[in-house]
Amino acid sequence: MMEDEASWGEAETVVIAQSHKDTSFILLDKDQRNLYFANAAGELSFYDIDDKSEPLLVQHIFLLEGHNQLRSLKLLAGDISLLVGDTNGNVTQWFPVQDAEGRRVLQRIRGFSDFSRPVTAIAPEHTRKGFLAVDESGLAGLFHTTAENTLLVERISDSPILKIAIAPRATAMRLQDAQRLYFYTIDNEHTEVSMKSLWGKR
Repeated sequence: MMEDEASWGEAETVVIAQSHKDTSFILLDKDQRNLYFANAAGELSFYDIDDKSEPLLVQHIFLLEGHNQLRSLKLLAGDISLLVGDTNGNVTQWFPVQDAEGRRVLQRIRGFSDFSRPVTAIAPEHTRKGFLAVDESGLAGLFHTTAENTLLVERISDSPILKIAIAPRATAMRLQDAQRLYFYTIDNEHTEVSMKSLWGKR
């Protein structure tokens, strides 16, 4: 066999037991080291799968309170923190930090409460710390996490926005409701600039 030819090996299967039922969301980071399972109630299990033969449960937490429901779960650019969209119209960011015992655990670090209806979808930018989010009433918003900026919230439709996508350079976005497809260009070069990012103030 030539050196540059591909070959197949025997697949290895590992079963990860879940403590919660009805998994609705599964996320895996690009380095295939961190794995997340979550259900609609906002119950999330965070695994370290660097050793694929022995997945390690890092944390089991509830992202939401009361009767609030999880509607969207995405990894922000960099695949380190999570964006959580819920039925109360909030989008929160969860980031791994070290606890008092030196363990890496997810912690809520900021939130955006610009919608009054359930969040239906989130689309993170590909390279920056911004994201597009939409709600059930047809509103769309552009946000930047590090600057804690709500850049824009506009009505796109009178119907729920069901699917969204953002261009690789964040210069355009595409949105879809049950009947129509919408396309917008975006002129937004410096989303990271804010009074907080410059001076530590809002």
